[in-house]
Amino acid sequence: MRIKADLIRSPASLQPTQCEVAKVVELPSLEFSEFLAGPLVRSDIIAEHLEVMYRWNEVERCLLILDKDGGDGVLVSASGDPSGSYAAYVPEARSIVQAKLDQAADWLIQRSADGGWHVYLEELEERFGLIIQINSGLDRMLRETLERRPEVAEAELDMAFNCVTVACHHSLSPNMAM
Repeated sequence: MRIKADLIRSPASLQPTQCEVAKVVELPSLEFSEFLAGPLVRSDIIAEHLEVMYRWNEVERCLLILDKDGGDGVLVSASGDPSGSYAAYVPEARSIVQAKLDQAADWLIQRSADGGWHVYLEELEERFGLIIQINSGLDRMLRETLERRPEVAEAELDMAFNCVTVACHHSLSPNMAM
C-alpha cells in the first residue's frame, strides 16, 4: 500500500492547523501538475485570491486548489503574501469536499419534503462546516450536487438573502414515499 504524505523531520508537534475552505479553484490536470511541481512559479493563482485567505480566531481561511479532472488538491494559506504562503497536499480532496456536500444535500432534501424549503447558508456552515459564498466554488459545487439528485425538482442559491431553496418531486421525496 502506498500513501502520499509530507514527512517532517523531528517534528515538535503533529497537531494539524484548523483550516476552513473559503474558496475552491479548479485547475485542468496539466496546470495542477505544474502547480504541484512549482507552487511559487504559479503564485499568480494565489495572488488572485489573497482576499479570502487570512487567520481568524485560530482558524486559517484557505484556498483549496483542486485537480479539475482528478481527486487531489492543495490547501493554501497566504495571509496577504503570495510568496510566503503555506500549503498542504491533500490526497482525495475532492472526495472529502463531495462527502460534505452530499451530507448537506441529504439534509436539505429531508427538510424539503413538503415541496419546498429554504435554509440560511449560516446553518450549512454551522451543521456541515461549509462556507457557501457567491463565486466561492462551493456555491457551484453545492448547486451541481443538488441538481444531480433525482428527487430535487429545483435548487436555487439566493446570495441576496443568503439562503438555499430546494424543492423536491413529491413522488421521489424520502419523506413522501411511505
